[in-house]
Amino acid sequence: IRLLDTLEETIELCQQLRDAGASLIAVHARYRASFERKGPGARDGPAMLDQVREIKKVVTEIPIIANGNIITYEDVVNNLKDTNADGVMSAEG
Repeated sequence: IRLLDTLEETIELCQQLRDAGASLIAVHARYRASFERKGPGARDGPAMLDQVREIKKVVTEIPIIANGNIITYEDVVNNLKDTNADGVMSAEG
């Protein structure tokens, strides 16, 4: 999934997915692309991994996979440490 407009909405969606039977959730820690969005969470800004950390605190019954800001192995280690996610997904590098 991508982040919704608020953290609360994103957490609610994750809870709904869990309750519907999802076996894991991959969170791409950016908002949907738009020409208006700039900076953190935008296509050209850093991913908002702090939101993945908050999702992981609430949705504990299934694996949460973090996506964003990963190019090197060190980025993988930092992502896992910062988010407490169960794994990472990357399309860069």
